[in-house]
Amino acid sequence: MTVEITDEDGLTVPTSNNSIHFEIEGSGEIVATDKHERNSFNGKALVIVRPIWGEPGKMAKNLIPPIKCF
Repeated sequence: MTVEITDEDGLTVPTSNNSIHFEIEGSGEIVATDKHERNSFNGKALVIVRPIWGEPGKMAKNLIPPIKCF
C-alpha cells in the first residue's frame, strides 16, 4: 500500500514527516515498510502486506492517525 499524507483539501503534503503506525487485522501480515522508523518521507510511505496462507478471511488496514491510502 502507498500511504499519502494529505491536507484538508486532499492535497499531498510533501514536507510532512509524520510518524505512522501500521496495523493489519485479519488474515494478513506486514512484511516490510520503506522506512525502518515508519515515518513518512516527502508526504508518502510504503507498507507491503501479504495474506497468511491457509487462513480464510479478509484483511483490514488501520493507520494511526487515520491517513488516506491509495
